[in-house]
Amino acid sequence: MSVFRNTIIIVFLFAGSIFQLSAQDYNASDTISEDILFYYEKQYGVMLSNRGVGAFYNFASHKSAFRKHVWEFDFQTVKALNEFRSIHLSSIISTQTSYQLKKFVYGKSNYAYNIRCGVYINKLMNDKPYWGGVDVRYFYGGGVNLGISIPIYYQYLIDDGLDENAYVQSGRFDTELANSNIILGKDSFFKGLGEPRIHPGLHIKAGFCFDFSKYNQVIRSLDAGLIIDGMIIPFKIMHEQAGTFIIPNIFIRIGFGNKYN
Repeated sequence: MSVFRNTIIIVFLFAGSIFQLSAQDYNASDTISEDILFYYEKQYGVMLSNRGVGAFYNFASHKSAFRKHVWEFDFQTVKALNEFRSIHLSSIISTQTSYQLKKFVYGKSNYAYNIRCGVYINKLMNDKPYWGGVDVRYFYGGGVNLGISIPIYYQYLIDDGLDENAYVQSGRFDTELANSNIILGKDSFFKGLGEPRIHPGLHIKAGFCFDFSKYNQVIRSLDAGLIIDGMIIPFKIMHEQAGTFIIPNIFIRIGFGNKYN
């Protein structure tokens, strides 16, 4: 849980720095009228949710001063909800043992990642005044998912009770093997890279967008909302849990971008 809390603190500190930057002078704005309607936008940024972290990129075209269509791609890690409570460090090896211990999530069997591609409607709720302020919009839409899972390999210390006969064995998570031996930690990520599995799916997304930029042609935004992923082939992240078909994500994200014609 401390990792998740620290990540949230970092994101909000990062957001604070963005909003401070948005208040600074932007030289290009001196020659551009704030009354101009810009028809196109590009934006990129980072996101944090209760199920993982990620990044996004989108392109938008204005259909009117109050409505725009957004085409977006994002990438996100997918974690089980109980991962944060399961992180621990094995400490039952004798101090005379020379093997190095590593932190790991007990029972986790696969890394999971989600790539989304969608189209969204973005509508204006509150335009920023001429002197600056906050532009408030809401958005909704959906699209397709390409999920990828990669198996995790662990290093087991196989010991029959005699230290001189102990050896390290690599393998997938196995409850019986884990209970009768010691897990030193995860093996290399590349160990399972050649065994990916594809998980197609769909998603819907909705939320609110707050643009704090001082200038009309610059985007400095903070978004918050909900994504619901529906996987045709479910993610199986934890060994003892069934595959996950429906994955709700409560997210916040920070965006940078610009508007142009």
